[in-house]
Amino acid sequence: MGSLQRAANSWNLVALAGCYGICEETSQLFYRHTAAVETDDAVETVARDAFRGLCVAMDEMARRLPEAILLSDPS
Repeated sequence: MGSLQRAANSWNLVALAGCYGICEETSQLFYRHTAAVETDDAVETVARDAFRGLCVAMDEMARRLPEAILLSDPS
């Protein structure tokens, strides 16, 4: 198991939401965040909740990006 995979596994233990993984075909890091919405909620409510989810996902990815870049550097 590579260092990036080990890091992704440990990040999953403390991630605010979502999860990290490594795509087997491309060996690239990915982040997955799934949101469920109620079909009878108002469009404004769904949009607000979706935006909040995106903000959480962006914050989570921004926290890990510097370390991911260091671990991915082949030199």
